[in-house]
Amino acid sequence: MLMTTTISSLRIIHPRSLFQFTTTPRHIIPINWSNVRNYSAPRQSLLTTTSPITKFYHSISPSYKYFSIFLLIAATIRHVHPNTLITAGPPVAIGSYYAYRHYHQSYLYKRELLKVYPSTTDKANDTNNQIQIQPYDESDINNVLNGVENEFDSFKSQLLPLLEKKLVDYAILHDNPMGIFMNEDQVSSRLSSDLETFIVLPIRENLLPYNEFTRDQLLNETNTSIRFSKFIKFSLPFFSGRDTTSRKRLATVEVYLLQHEEDPHRYNVSVGITPYGTLPGRKTLLIDDFEQGGLTSSRGDKAAADVIDL
Repeated sequence: MLMTTTISSLRIIHPRSLFQFTTTPRHIIPINWSNVRNYSAPRQSLLTTTSPITKFYHSISPSYKYFSIFLLIAATIRHVHPNTLITAGPPVAIGSYYAYRHYHQSYLYKRELLKVYPSTTDKANDTNNQIQIQPYDESDINNVLNGVENEFDSFKSQLLPLLEKKLVDYAILHDNPMGIFMNEDQVSSRLSSDLETFIVLPIRENLLPYNEFTRDQLLNETNTSIRFSKFIKFSLPFFSGRDTTSRKRLATVEVYLLQHEEDPHRYNVSVGITPYGTLPGRKTLLIDDFEQGGLTSSRGDKAAADVIDL
């Protein structure tokens, strides 16, 4: 039996047990952890899960991480001379804090934002790289039948099929890039419906490395009111098939969105696909130009492949 709690528009389902029982309670069958579904809320982070090591690290409870840091600090105080702690402790602590803050708020943020932020006005206006999400209507009977209970559920249920369609069109046009889109002699995209990470950040244009695409200049060149208000990034697994007993995780898909300021239901989109594994040298395929398809809207537009929804 599952318990459901709604926190900040995210539906969080907590499994009561981590094991599956047979008819006899003495026999416990462990869950296949490679296929276990993520029932927790997505992590609010720009860093994604691209290997079993990072998956294990992110699965550790924050309480254990804080306790480990506490033990490390205690061991340092126990074995380091007090004079050394007084002399080097404050500078090291302050320096670590600002280095961590600079890495996340400047370097990491800028690196991820540039994967979707258009560098020219042509890219900003290209509807091939845009999607349209319809506003949430709680009176819509289809939302009730499909279990869509809030704006986030509505956003996800519309967005994932649109991404599936764009990925399939791109794979057909580019002859199955990375070799992961073929399944039973058909081109398909097999995204999970469970998001691993999801984060919304404001646009900080002062961090962009180029000056030719400032807000004022863009408005003067296009005579339109193209402005981006929010940067959204989320990630989810890409599997080899639908069967949860035999499927394998092939890649991690990272989705980058820029929300339009005057039309908050329209987004510029780009997608990054990273092979899932432990081997070094894995390269991410960044799709920032879908080349065809026009504006993809959730209204009257069906995906070319089904989203896995267990």
